[in-house]
Amino acid sequence: MFLPPFNTKSEWWSPQPFTNNFPRADIYKLLSPNLLHQIIKGAFKDHLVDWIERYLKKIHGANRADIILDDIDWRYVFF
Repeated sequence: MFLPPFNTKSEWWSPQPFTNNFPRADIYKLLSPNLLHQIIKGAFKDHLVDWIERYLKKIHGANRADIILDDIDWRYVFF
């Protein structure tokens, strides 16, 4: 069986992906919530947890701060 050479000017060939006109396949819209989640987690949550740990150690000392943080972790597990 003979196949003609690949022709980029043929009717069926398109440089756009086949998902181009799918309503829920826009890669930029799909990535947006994940990027927002990463920003919130990285900039706020991790920073806030680190700040609270340093604050507790400064105010209560290392031993008491570890007890308080363990209590917070214990409560977080059950709720």
